[in-house]
Amino acid sequence: NALCSPTSVSMLVQTLQKKNIDPLLTAQYVYDPSLNVFGNWPFNMAHAFELGNGKLFFYVMRPSSFTEVYERLRNNIPVAVSIRGPIKGGYTPYKNGHLLVVVGWDALHHKVICFDPASNELEGVKMEYDIHDFIVAWERSRRLTYMPEFLNSIYFSNNFPCIADKSSFISISFIFYFILLLN
Repeated sequence: NALCSPTSVSMLVQTLQKKNIDPLLTAQYVYDPSLNVFGNWPFNMAHAFELGNGKLFFYVMRPSSFTEVYERLRNNIPVAVSIRGPIKGGYTPYKNGHLLVVVGWDALHHKVICFDPASNELEGVKMEYDIHDFIVAWERSRRLTYMPEFLNSIYFSNNFPCIADKSSFISISFIFYFILLLN
């Protein structure tokens, strides 16, 4: 579970950019030696921005509901979400939290379709969680979400300032991070 954040970032960028991203290489870039973690949110978002080659912007937020996630999915934009505690069908109870990538919604069966990096085998990565079980686990993490945006999207142009360079992006990521910690 220690690599769920860089693996989720890799899956997000790989899906959006349609190119292979090595999660172990991503893990090397996002490792935070001061905290001894791979899950430092600003580090992961800054590296995702680098991997996006100037076409994608990534940020951490807490959507008010699954509706915001669904709107992204309708536009073929996956998101990474943090879940905490047990989830029916999950690989383990995630006491300290766990990131997975939401890639779809099955309205007929009320299932959230995810890529779960906790799987030890490629065939087990795609998981479907009952919406109610998913919401409960997501709420335990206070709906933490890694949101990608295409820089030319309506969401980005209406909500965010121009990012001039990598250092500006990292500064903005740290500001978002501390705002989330305070809430």
